[in-house]
Amino acid sequence: MNQYTLTANATDSDGSIASYVIKQDGKTISTTSTATITLTKNSVITVVVTDNQRASATDSLQLTYELPPNANPTVNLTLLNSSSKTGYVSIVAKDSDGTIVNQKIYVNEKIVYNANLNTSSISRNQSFTKGTATVIRTVVTDNR
Repeated sequence: MNQYTLTANATDSDGSIASYVIKQDGKTISTTSTATITLTKNSVITVVVTDNQRASATDSLQLTYELPPNANPTVNLTLLNSSSKTGYVSIVAKDSDGTIVNQKIYVNEKIVYNANLNTSSISRNQSFTKGTATVIRTVVTDNR
């Protein structure tokens, strides 16, 4: 999460500051001189200060938000030991900067697993018949 602390400083030459209102995109987020701002898109921050004689002043700031570069999800396949005629491959997928939204598993190019997800990691074992040529492939899609 992209959170920042904003502190507004105001002075009044003939009195004192009575109140602060800090808005983000038109919505009041604080009625003190400090606000926590969460950025997920470009935002306009507006500060309105009112003095003890009910005079007010307003100032605004345009904040530009840019997403950091996406880190691709990682996938590790590990052949597990098995004494039966069925073999197993452990598939572990992780996304360090978001969530995995879909995973597909193919055995010999035939889709055997397709799940819509919302998780930062997933672990699954996939079976196959030993003694036959088998290709196991997984495709993981993240939220970015």
